[in-house]
Amino acid sequence: MVATITMRREVRRRRGWIAHQRIIARSETVKAKTGMQPASTDLIRSLREDEGRREIQIACTI
Repeated sequence: MVATITMRREVRRRRGWIAHQRIIARSETVKAKTGMQPASTDLIRSLREDEGRREIQIACTI
C-alpha cells in the first residue's frame, strides 16, 4: 500500500517535471523567435490602479 502511494507520487512528480521542462523549452523557442518580451506585471499593476480599470468594469456591466 505504502509502496503504491510512493510510486504514484513519484510518477506524478516526474510527469510534472517533464511538463515543466517542455514549458521552459517552448518559452526559449518563442524567445528566440520574437526576442525578449516585456513583463506584463507593470501593465497589470497600472490597470489595477488606473481609472481605465473602472471604465472597463462599467462598460462590462452595461
